[in-house]
Amino acid sequence: LVPAFQQTPPVRLLYLQAAIAHIIGSSTVAEATNQIQDGLDLIELCGALPTFPIPRRSIITVKKHLGLQTDDYVSRIPICDVCYKRYSLDDIQKLDTPICTVSRCKGNIYRTKREHTDPATGEDRFKRIPVKVLVYCPIVKAVQRFLLRSTFVKNLRDTSQDINRAELSEDDLMHDIHDGAEWTKLEVGLKRVCLPDGSITDIEESPGSRRPLVSCDVGLSMTLNIDWFGITEGRPHSSGAVYISFNNLHRSVRYLTHNVHLALVIPGPKEPSLENLNYCLEPLMDDIHRLYKGLYMRMYGFQRPREVHAAVLCENSDIPATRKLTGT
Repeated sequence: LVPAFQQTPPVRLLYLQAAIAHIIGSSTVAEATNQIQDGLDLIELCGALPTFPIPRRSIITVKKHLGLQTDDYVSRIPICDVCYKRYSLDDIQKLDTPICTVSRCKGNIYRTKREHTDPATGEDRFKRIPVKVLVYCPIVKAVQRFLLRSTFVKNLRDTSQDINRAELSEDDLMHDIHDGAEWTKLEVGLKRVCLPDGSITDIEESPGSRRPLVSCDVGLSMTLNIDWFGITEGRPHSSGAVYISFNNLHRSVRYLTHNVHLALVIPGPKEPSLENLNYCLEPLMDDIHRLYKGLYMRMYGFQRPREVHAAVLCENSDIPATRKLTGT
């Protein structure tokens, strides 16, 4: 649970009022902080201010205690403004020049900005700022948050009923994605290898590891979608988004905003090429691979962590985006 639950109800209510005024309303950081401090003074006059844990008195720390600090769930990755190669903030500080390290790439990674003047030496201090940033919301953390929500867990399909289910005939009516033949064919416990003749195949990671996703303790089937959209008027600027939906959810809530995860925001102004897109997708694919192998996570309604597997069932995008995402 978030640390704010350790506080008394009056303090929690004050936290929520200040956070709502700051996030939804027009309250600035200073105004929200003053609102918190004034509210705590009133609670103290009433003799209800707790001594432990010590109440937070700034909107920055209050948002963190409410679990609203997005820095814990959003990664901002510096990338080259031409080839989209990923770098870390440490790499930016260590590089001799802002030029991308990829062979024949003429892109830049960072720019310098004057920060302040050193009063002792009189020299200007400069800060290195990424030219372009890839925004990534880790899917592993997102799945953990989803599984702690009661409304998410209660709407998950019980896949145990699908293990030995007979396939529908041509005359049977399909109601949802679960009625399709591919629903029970998605498997975990496999690894992809390249054979000597150059062909690709999937084999078992270990003897007996191969099993259907629907037979897992918690087996999440996911759908990927990628698309680009214009964000400015009067001049072309196209930014991309990669988002994930969970097919195990009931179809009435599957595509509600709070049940869909925005995994990547790909910066513009132009769409990356197929090769450049690989740099952007790498962190997402690495996390999906971790989920494919299985991770233990806390889950609403269960005292002990449960083993969670996840796999991508399909990809739903328009034809140009599909070709880039699948590499065809």
